[in-house]
Amino acid sequence: MIKVVLAQLDTPDGAGTIPLAAGYFKAMAHKCGLTKNIDIEILDKKTSNFFGDSNVIQSVVEKQPDIVGFSCYVWNIERTVYVIKQIKSRIPNLKIICGGTEVFSQYKKFLRNKNIDIIVIGEGELTFVELRRHFFHNRPRLEEIQGIAFKHHGKTIITPKRSQIRDVNIIPSPYLLGFIDVKEYGNLFIETYRGCVEKCAYCNWNRNFQGIRYFSEERIKNEIKLARKKKVDCEVADPIFNLPYNLSRISKSIIEANKDKAVKLSVSGRAEYVDQETLDVLLKCNASSIGIGLQSTNPIALANVNRWSNWKLFARGMNLLKKSKISFRIDFIIELPGDTEHSIKKTLVTIKEFSSPQEIYCDILQVQPDAELRKQTKKFNLKFLTKKPYYVLSTNSLSRQGLKRTVSSCYRKYYKSFPVRQSNVRFF
Repeated sequence: MIKVVLAQLDTPDGAGTIPLAAGYFKAMAHKCGLTKNIDIEILDKKTSNFFGDSNVIQSVVEKQPDIVGFSCYVWNIERTVYVIKQIKSRIPNLKIICGGTEVFSQYKKFLRNKNIDIIVIGEGELTFVELRRHFFHNRPRLEEIQGIAFKHHGKTIITPKRSQIRDVNIIPSPYLLGFIDVKEYGNLFIETYRGCVEKCAYCNWNRNFQGIRYFSEERIKNEIKLARKKKVDCEVADPIFNLPYNLSRISKSIIEANKDKAVKLSVSGRAEYVDQETLDVLLKCNASSIGIGLQSTNPIALANVNRWSNWKLFARGMNLLKKSKISFRIDFIIELPGDTEHSIKKTLVTIKEFSSPQEIYCDILQVQPDAELRKQTKKFNLKFLTKKPYYVLSTNSLSRQGLKRTVSSCYRKYYKSFPVRQSNVRFF
């Protein structure tokens, strides 16, 4: 029997992530009848989220897997690459498969790593199924599997791009199948849709998932019911939970499944979409907190990153949220191209009209490898770290010294909600 281990490592100081991608892969393999002859194990929370590197390595090696798949993101890539190297040195014939936004956008770079055998490019559920068939039945051949890159006799082979899954409901819920222990993780991390309507130049979400594909109301209702049964809360992964059509589509199912409001929902959204009717629906769904993406009040900076805003609607929505029982957090990004020290201070002054320092989340612009902004480095004279976390160091409107002053000021005022450590502040 082939032994497969799927892992999504957290950062050593992380809050604990839920391996939803791994859950989707196992659920899809189960649907296709591949879990009868292949033992697919998702690395448990204690090991992946809280163990040190040596214990993670030992735990995986003790399982003696034939294949290990890693979900790779900007926040775990360095640790993952190190762990892969150590595991491979102990099990030389092991096949290492990597997926996730951090590797498939830079597959040529990561395939130069002799310890990584295959990289999955794009959505991985169907690709995972075909890879398992390949390793179990030797068919299809690797070069016949769409959406992968691999090494063959020293050459990098890139297969044709795989089309997106049209109907995401073909992917079973790993929670409802019991492949992710809800009690172990303490909450559900779910999608009500996949994709994003925004086209922000600094983000790779829309680039990686074209258009919007909705999960069914029945599935969402059953997942909320499961959260209620297990007495845990729910975090919704949607970039904009209160997207008008989607909220009207799913709210009835959520309210029905959560009549007694036993399950709290943590969501992200747009203040511009919050009116009194929407607020009432959010309260009925028992949305207890919402992250609001503002990013900047500077119209030039917003236009430069292809992000829209409507200040009148934003102010209306924030004033309604302030009076409600829903807690909120306002996100803003330092050093969007076009922003200056003055415009950033103006954004902060404006935000403080609606929130306390504890409700403000500051971050520095990251130039992700597969984001549209990476192509515009010359246009905005972007200087940035070429390795993660890809922080911008200066733009044509803000010098490095100006950024340093701005970051230091934000750190002093908002340190409780500022993700950049003091060491990084000194670096800037």
